[in-house]
Formats: sequence, structure tokens, C-alpha cells
Amino acid sequence: MTSVGSNIRHYRQLHHLSQNDLANELHISRQTISKWERGISQPTIEYLLGLSEFFQITIDELIKAEPELIKEEETLMKKAVFLVSSYTASGDSQWGKEAKDYGTRNFLANLSQMYPMYEWRAAKPSELAAILAEEKIGMIMLAPTVTPKIKEVEAQYPGKMKIIAPGEYAKISMNFILER
Repeated sequence: MTSVGSNIRHYRQLHHLSQNDLANELHISRQTISKWERGISQPTIEYLLGLSEFFQITIDELIKAEPELIKEEETLMKKAVFLVSSYTASGDSQWGKEAKDYGTRNFLANLSQMYPMYEWRAAKPSELAAILAEEKIGMIMLAPTVTPKIKEVEAQYPGKMKIIAPGEYAKISMNFILER
């Protein structure tokens, strides 16, 4: 098995995905994933880009690193913050369980499906400094209502950030309702 194939298998299993799940994400057949993992064929550069974006790793990590050499801390689910202007706190301090209002909880559920490599929680911009002091955060996503505070967030967090456009926000919110 090539290192690319073994790495694809490693990251797929790390995210608790079947070959079929990953194939659906990439809009290809399960057999194609199987051929990659067995070293029968190699993904094109477009698919390598898609895999690296989906798994939130670099292409170098995907094609060079052997799974046995990947540090244990990199195999743990990364924590991510969804910044909102307001939400109703549940009083539960467990990561991901702090939002009581249905809208925020449902949005976090959708983010967990879209970005399975992250463990999500909601927070207000005023809570961000305390969270960053306690936790290593892999990504911050900003709700449309929080985008005016982007400079403030960038000053606190130099890592990966994604701003959700209003239309995208509505689409992500609707996914949960439509799947029921």
C-alpha cells in the first residue's frame, strides 16, 4: 500500500468514516476510495486538494507522512468555536453542551456533520479570550452577525477562521430541519 493510500485510510478511519461516507463527500464511488487505499490507483491533484481540505490537513501530510509517525495529539479531535452574537447558555460546562437554545444547538450539529474533525461549541466574542486561554482551538467560525468584530477576533486568534455569509448561514441552518 502506498503512503498516500495508507494515509487516506488512516484519516478516514480517524474521522470514523466508511469508504462510502468519504466517497459521498467527494462525489465519487466507494470503489475509487478502495483503489486509492489499496494503492491500485492514485487520487488526482483535485482530489488531493479536496481530501486535504476535508480532513483539514496539508497535502504534504496526506502524501508524505506515514500514519504511524503522526503524533498522538494530531489524532485527537480538534476543538472549534462558532462565534455568535448571542445564545442561551445551558449551564453545562462540557465542550459542545453549553448551548441551550435550539437554533444554536442545531447549527452546531450541522457544523459537526460538515466538519467532523472538529468538536464544536458556541461562544460570544466576549467569551473568546477565556476560551483561548484554556483550550487549543483548531478553527473559529463567525456567524454573519459577528463579522463586524473580525479585527478584534483576529487580534486574539491568529489561526484558521471562516466567516459564514448570510446565505450560507441560512443553508446550514436549514440542513438540520430538512434532514428530520
